[in-house]
Amino acid sequence: MAETLSTLDPQNLLAVLVTYGSSPVDTASWLSLQASEAGQQLQWLVFDNSATPASMLPKGVHYEHHPENPGVSTAYLRAANLAVELGKDWLLLLDQDSVFDSDWFEGYARAVAQYPNQKLFAPLVKQASVVLSPAPLRWGRAWTSTKSPPTVFSLRAFAPINAGLLLHVGAYQQTGGHPPEVALDFSDTAFLYFFRQHYPEGVLVKSSIQHRLSGVEKATYEQRLARFKLYCRDGLAFCRIGGPKVAVLGWMLWRSLLLGVRYRRVGFFWVFSRALYTH
Repeated sequence: MAETLSTLDPQNLLAVLVTYGSSPVDTASWLSLQASEAGQQLQWLVFDNSATPASMLPKGVHYEHHPENPGVSTAYLRAANLAVELGKDWLLLLDQDSVFDSDWFEGYARAVAQYPNQKLFAPLVKQASVVLSPAPLRWGRAWTSTKSPPTVFSLRAFAPINAGLLLHVGAYQQTGGHPPEVALDFSDTAFLYFFRQHYPEGVLVKSSIQHRLSGVEKATYEQRLARFKLYCRDGLAFCRIGGPKVAVLGWMLWRSLLLGVRYRRVGFFWVFSRALYTH
């Protein structure tokens, strides 16, 4: 690296890669980070939710196999605890579908050097030309956009997704991290909802990630219905631990109606109604 002002060292950073159904070393996140010098210096935790364990991992990678698939929130909490054990100050959250720029580390390092008191750093995450994160918050949820947020942004106005977040370990643990009850859907929303009560701002990293948004791929009615049941499960869990009930239930209802129209079936609304009744 040409610049020496950075206070961020790749060896003081734990990268946590959450995988499902793919070999960790074949994921887009692993391959794009390992293509850089900084990526080769990272210490890794691979939290594998696949049914069968991975094999042939490089030496030095911390690997945990969890076929019960407890979700990404549990994975990130585990990573924070491991970071403390290893004496790391920073945690880099990863899923398996992100492609990082070749100079990704320089972007994070400059941001940390310029804003040393901030605890959350988020890259610009895009799908093609659409900005997925940090995305503007309206009516309790994030909306995709074509514009970038300001460099220092309010976490009440913009919401970053989990992928690519760089978090200070001490601040993460102080705020409780990702609630394990909210396993997958709403996991980033729930984390930010409590994190921003202590740290109201985030910093935009001048580096971008290309990302494939889950949930947009083709699926049968049965597959989508099963996925929607998990969405409702996590939404209700968020409500139970103090999340914004009206907003969360409103978006659960809205999604049930959208999916019902798309598939021309009432099953989604039935799942929502039953979840609401049991709640």
